[in-house]
Amino acid sequence: GTIGQAYVNGLKLGIQDELSENHLDPSTIKLNINDNQGKPSEAVSIYQNHAAFGYDVYVSGTAEMSNALIPIMDKTKPHFLFSLDEEATSLSPNNIRIYMNFNLEGKSAISFLKKKNPQKVFLIAGCPACQRFLDKSIIPYIRDNQIDYKRENFENGFKEFRSISQKALVYKPDAIIIDAYGTELLGMLRSLKEYGLIKQGNTWTTIDLIDLIDAKIDQEITQDIVFDAMYFNILPDKAFIEHYQKKFNKMPIYTSAYGYDTGRLIVKAFIKNGNVDVTGILEQTPYDGVSGKIELDQKTRDLKSTLIRAILSKDGKIIPVESEVP
Repeated sequence: GTIGQAYVNGLKLGIQDELSENHLDPSTIKLNINDNQGKPSEAVSIYQNHAAFGYDVYVSGTAEMSNALIPIMDKTKPHFLFSLDEEATSLSPNNIRIYMNFNLEGKSAISFLKKKNPQKVFLIAGCPACQRFLDKSIIPYIRDNQIDYKRENFENGFKEFRSISQKALVYKPDAIIIDAYGTELLGMLRSLKEYGLIKQGNTWTTIDLIDLIDAKIDQEITQDIVFDAMYFNILPDKAFIEHYQKKFNKMPIYTSAYGYDTGRLIVKAFIKNGNVDVTGILEQTPYDGVSGKIELDQKTRDLKSTLIRAILSKDGKIIPVESEVP
């Protein structure tokens, strides 16, 4: 997909740039990039082929792919996760993530609720992962603080967003939280706005809104929504953008920036130690990258935060509404 390809492009460029700056032959680090076609079984087959020939570092895709690989992987080799599953890094000692995750988004959503201090919250979740996100990150806080709430779930392919909006209209919430992917998120927001339920700053949604904004899809619909932006969205590195565009003939997105920083850190660790392991990667952080300050929790091997809550202005600019999310 577009997001995955942007990450891979950034990773390749980061490796090339770090090698070049240290006057090392570009062939010093060899890449073997494969498309698992969205199938966990294909991801396993690819890994088994890689393992037969030996490797030093592995990077896997979305949660379904990573979760299929984690039980069978060599636990001594760094495994970089491109997965938002908040618990994924804890599943194996070699897992490390320089990327977004649901835990960071959960903290953002709770911070949003604390600021709004609502009496009534309407929760909407799409895919099973989105529903688990509400179960783990949001509902415990709402219950602990005795906030009244109503929840609506929908499955992949759902299109009857008006039925959910009608329920929200009757409920009259003070705040709305939505977790859904792509076109479904767009459909849900469009319906809520049609019913006049979205006021400026009363609705929070996940980083998926960034994908709609980057694709310039229906800007009027994406306005007024509080969402999680990355440092790269707020303060884009112009030199990196020009460099990336020249190389790939397209604009980088936030996943490109995360991939780029990951690539540079892999090479930094290799140059210092002659090999790449988790300890060596952790030693290279904190690191000021194009995606922000890369600071990893030394125990969980997970990114601490590069999230900033934001809102889209009338002229299409992403404007921070709060400082970095804790």
